[in-house]
Amino acid sequence: MAAGGVPKRLPITLSHLRYLKLYYICFGEVDEASFVLCLIRSSPNLEKITIESFFCETAAMDRVLELLEVQDWSDVSLNKLRKVEILKVSGTKPEMEFIKLLLAKSSVLERMLIEMNTKMVTDKGLGILKELITFRRASPQADVTFRNPNEDKV
Repeated sequence: MAAGGVPKRLPITLSHLRYLKLYYICFGEVDEASFVLCLIRSSPNLEKITIESFFCETAAMDRVLELLEVQDWSDVSLNKLRKVEILKVSGTKPEMEFIKLLLAKSSVLERMLIEMNTKMVTDKGLGILKELITFRRASPQADVTFRNPNEDKV
């Protein structure tokens, strides 16, 4: 897909796709972020999304941020999305904007788990948490859980 450019939506609707699980997604790469957004736009019946993020900083981050702006998603409602897990979050601006977008467009969201990438984030955790709690939520009952995997180990 990336070779020919990634469309906003697929030419067909993935109406039977209920669960989307993606690994090693770099939100700093335009093609990867575009691909994830295309899949989500093309899947109106998604109920759960799990994404394992992969830290990368690129010169294209400004272009990625443009893709993630909420106003460009005025035609999209994730009205079946109930659970989201975003793993290995490093706190990059594109990751945070992706989380913000999902919270703003998911009217029946019940639970969002955000797990930190402890190899990349040392002292940014509290700052990320403070930013997350300011994001607008379409679902008033959405429970956003912030987890540091190192703190969960005994």
